[in-house]
Amino acid sequence: MVLSWLQGVLDKYYSETRPQGRSIGISAKGVWLDIVPGSPVYKDGPLWIPDRDAKEWVQSHPKGQISAASEKNKSTDGYYVQTVKLMKSWRDRLPTEKSKPKSYILETLVHQTIGLPTSHARAVVSLLEGINSSYGFYRGSGMVPTIADPGFASVNVAKRWSSADFDAFLDQVKSAATTARQALDATDEAESRKLWRKLFGSTFGA
Repeated sequence: MVLSWLQGVLDKYYSETRPQGRSIGISAKGVWLDIVPGSPVYKDGPLWIPDRDAKEWVQSHPKGQISAASEKNKSTDGYYVQTVKLMKSWRDRLPTEKSKPKSYILETLVHQTIGLPTSHARAVVSLLEGINSSYGFYRGSGMVPTIADPGFASVNVAKRWSSADFDAFLDQVKSAATTARQALDATDEAESRKLWRKLFGSTFGA
């Protein structure tokens, strides 16, 4: 009911709105924004937000998410944020929509698997091989594991991820992990660049 009310209000000010699981999406000058109503559980803690699909209020912790990302970025000497950007670029180039995870799922997977890299290349290899190692055996099982929000561990960020979409993503990860490892290990700079561009596009490293 709250989301329906919110969409009605936003319809008065924006030409295009769309209901989503926990938010209303609006188009503002060509950019899509998600508007999420919330009520604090306690000061600086999690929020209660509506879940349209579950028809109930659930907890989320935006400040916890921001803090977890900031701490991870600090512990990796800035590689976390930069690697998230790289992996979103890779994600956006995947051949099917089914294989493209939501941004926060991808951020969480990077958070889990990045390790302590000494270069962007090693960060990418670490996380792709880490995802494949940690989750690859779920491929074809019809199951999607719980993937805990690093900023609020009781939240499963993969709750809405279908097994078919999860499998499609894992297929892409397995292939990309092989390519990234070959690129990292290549002794010829031109060959290494060619392999990285298979993942990140023709302008990568230009």
